[in-house]
Amino acid sequence: MMRKPRYRHNADTGGPSPRKAILPTERQIQETCSQFLELDGWRRLRTEAISEHSFIARMAAKLERHPILAKFCALIVAVAKSCARAAGVGELGMADDLYIRYDIHGFRKNAEFSATHTSRRVSELIWIEWKRERGGQGKRALFTKAEKARIHQKAWHAAERARGALTLIAGEDFPASIDGFMNWYRNSGLMRRKLLTAALQREAAAN
Repeated sequence: MMRKPRYRHNADTGGPSPRKAILPTERQIQETCSQFLELDGWRRLRTEAISEHSFIARMAAKLERHPILAKFCALIVAVAKSCARAAGVGELGMADDLYIRYDIHGFRKNAEFSATHTSRRVSELIWIEWKRERGGQGKRALFTKAEKARIHQKAWHAAERARGALTLIAGEDFPASIDGFMNWYRNSGLMRRKLLTAALQREAAAN
């Protein structure tokens, strides 16, 4: 887990200056929240272009040795990297990450269902589009200052939600910060550890 944003020293008050907070990047928010979800049983599937970068690295190595193209190597690699990032995988506007959590109990608790549907499995899914804060203070700033989702991203989320999927966009469905997401998750009803703790407490009280 990464630390909370650090603050620069305020020369006037001798304390931290919130207006000069060093905010986490989108990548840091994405990785930290993903680790948090993995601790609660979720499996993360990234939708970004990953394998293409190894191809670009091999291409760059050959370009550097080419007698004519070597001087254009940096330019060609830069263009190739931008294309790989834009292409990604899957569909246009697809969320950054898909989180899957298999329900090993679910329908299998029902003996009658298990007897007639032996191949049926139950799982929970969350699609998340990560964004970062651009600055500002207070709860309001978390939403108004967040980077905006693009039109094709919003269209993709709208289509998936119409199909019944749970999709989230940082800055719209929860504040675009580590604490913002964790607070949303704790109150979402999805947190197994919280539900398990509550169940154990009820069981202990009953006994």
